Amino acid sequence: MAVRLSEILAQKSTVNVRFRGFTFDVEYKPNVVTPSFYESVFQDETSYREQLETALSVIVTDWGLVDEEGNPLPITKEGMQDLSTPLLEKIYLSAVRDIRNTPTDEEKKI
Repeated sequence: MAVRLSEILAQKSTVNVRFRGFTFDVEYKPNVVTPSFYESVFQDETSYREQLETALSVIVTDWGLVDEEGNPLPITKEGMQDLSTPLLEKIYLSAVRDIRNTPTDEEKKI
């Protein structure tokens, strides 16, 4: 049975993020983290902060962060301007750790 690459890339996962006494869920696309993702995000001429913002804007599809009126913060570089670098780093690293530890469907059957 054939599976479309677009279906694999669209698959989502959720990770629970804990940051300095706060807990929220982040939904992300684990299968977009590919060699081409790393090449496009982690370029020598960009700052660490820019790399985090770019990576998160690609992989995160939803997060539990809202503004003072309760509106979801956009997952864009502009939406991340008021977020600390340690918070962005925690979100990114939580997703990466989850990707590395998430068993495949075949592994779940064992």
